[in-house]
Amino acid sequence: MNGLILKKRNFFFFFIAIGILLLSIVVANRGPNVDSDYYTYLDYYSYGHQNVEPVFKIASNIFHYINNGFIWMLGFFAFFGLLLKIRAFYDFFYKKSFLSFLYMLFMYLVVFFPIWEMTQIRMGLAISLLVYAFIIVDKLWIKALFCLMALLCHYGTSIVIVLYFIFYFFSNRKILAFSLSSLVVYIFSQLIVRSNYEVYNVDSYSEVFNPYSFKNLYIFLSSLFVIFICYIDKKYNNINIIMAFISLMLLVLYFIVGSTYPSIAIRYADISLFFCLLALGLIYNSPYASIYKLVSFFVLIPYFFNTYFLSSPPVVNINFIRVLFNV
Repeated sequence: MNGLILKKRNFFFFFIAIGILLLSIVVANRGPNVDSDYYTYLDYYSYGHQNVEPVFKIASNIFHYINNGFIWMLGFFAFFGLLLKIRAFYDFFYKKSFLSFLYMLFMYLVVFFPIWEMTQIRMGLAISLLVYAFIIVDKLWIKALFCLMALLCHYGTSIVIVLYFIFYFFSNRKILAFSLSSLVVYIFSQLIVRSNYEVYNVDSYSEVFNPYSFKNLYIFLSSLFVIFICYIDKKYNNINIIMAFISLMLLVLYFIVGSTYPSIAIRYADISLFFCLLALGLIYNSPYASIYKLVSFFVLIPYFFNTYFLSSPPVVNINFIRVLFNV
C-alpha cells in the first residue's frame, strides 16, 4: 500500500517537473534587457570573476563546451533552483495539506521566482539547497552537506546557515540561542561594513534603503505571529519557530547595514521574507494560520506582481514573453 502511494506521489510530481522544465526553458531564453543582472552574469560567464562562487565557475566551465552555453547555464540554475524548492514543498505537504503546498507554490512563483530564478540565479539555487536541508533532510551530516553546497553556490547564505544551526542545537535554550544569533548578526554586519563593497554602497548603487516599507512590517508581524501560534499549540521546538527566528534575525541585519549598503540589505530582506512565508506555510491544521495565510495571499500577490512587473522601471520586463512567442 505504501509503495502504491509512493508511486502515485512520484507520478504526480513527474508532471510538475515537466512544468518546471518548460518554465526553465522560457527563463533561459529570455534574452537581455529583461532583468538587471543578465549582462552581469554574461560577463561572469564570458570572462570569469575571481570572487564568484565555485559552483558558478564549475557550471560556467562545463557549459562553455556546449553551443549557446550561457542559455543552457541559465536554464540549469532555474531548473534545479525550482525543482529542489518545489520538491521540498511537495514532500513536506503531500500527506499533510495539499492546499498548503499550492499556497507555497503560488506564493513562491509570484514573490520570489522573478528575483531568484530570473535575476539572482546563484542565490536561487543556494536557497533551494537550504530549504531541502532544513525541512526534508533528517540526518545531521546530510544537512551539513547540503548547507556546504549552498554556501558554494552563494557565500551570502553563510549567515543563514549559522543561524539555523544555532537554533537547531540550542532550541531548548531560547535565551542562549537568541544571544548567540544576535552576536552573529552583529559580527556579520561589521564584516559587511568593513569589507570592500564599493559597488554595492549607497553612493554607487541605485537601490534605496526603506526601513518603513510594507515588506518589513509584514516580515516582523508575520514572524511574531508564527512564534505566537506555535507557542499556543505548545510546539516549542517546531521547525516553524526556527524559520521565524531566522527571518527576524535577517531583518535586524537589514536595518544595521541598510543605510550604507542598501543593495546587500535588500537581498537579505528578500531572504528574510522567504523564511517568514516558509514558516507561515509550514503551519497547517490551524484555523488562525489559515485565515492569516489567506489574507497574506490576497495582499502579497497583487503587491509583488505590481512591484516586479508593473513598476517603472519593472524588475522583470514581461514583454519578453510576447517577443519569445511572437505574440
